[in-house]
Amino acid sequence: MTNEQETLKRIKKLRTMLTMHRYLYYVLASSLISDQRYDALETELKKLVADNPQLEAFDADSDRCPTKTVGSSNPDDYTPAMVALAERVLEQHQKENRA
Repeated sequence: MTNEQETLKRIKKLRTMLTMHRYLYYVLASSLISDQRYDALETELKKLVADNPQLEAFDADSDRCPTKTVGSSNPDDYTPAMVALAERVLEQHQKENRA
């Protein structure tokens, strides 16, 4: 895998993670990471995108983890796949904390 491919993969992963955490926080009123950790992930994403503008052409909107509104508390603004992922992650986290 080339460096550009690895960077693009990281960008996509960060977008997915951030969207999932936004859903958990704004819609489910739950948080699995601290505000500082969220900010660090967001900063990393912004830096990767700024440092690699050539990758934006390969990172079509359909490849992004879509939301209509960043930080929206409306569940309809998140894709069904993202909602399912966030709910599974939260459920697993809750199970681990009960044990």
